[in-house]
Amino acid sequence: MAFGVGWATASELARRLGVTKQAAGKMAAELEALGYVTRAADPKDARRRPLLLTARGLDALERSAAVFDELRDEWARRAGSAELDRAADALELLVELYGRGGSLRPVW
Repeated sequence: MAFGVGWATASELARRLGVTKQAAGKMAAELEALGYVTRAADPKDARRRPLLLTARGLDALERSAAVFDELRDEWARRAGSAELDRAADALELLVELYGRGGSLRPVW
């Protein structure tokens, strides 16, 4: 099985989210229990257990993208497209400045 887009190990998930491996492991277990991901076996390394999105996980991503598009359309109507574009540019700059090194992360 070749792994590509749509998979990550719990350790990679932890690094991407800026959380501990233990927190990512708990999150992965919960997502698996809910049917959003499944753990696969990596034929090249038995220690790795990549998380793969299930059909339910892919559907959730598609639905969330649709909701975001609706929200973005509403924001554009309420604030104006130019203002929304300026806000998006500012957020992009912040990610460029701080996000790549892992310092821009969710806080929960």
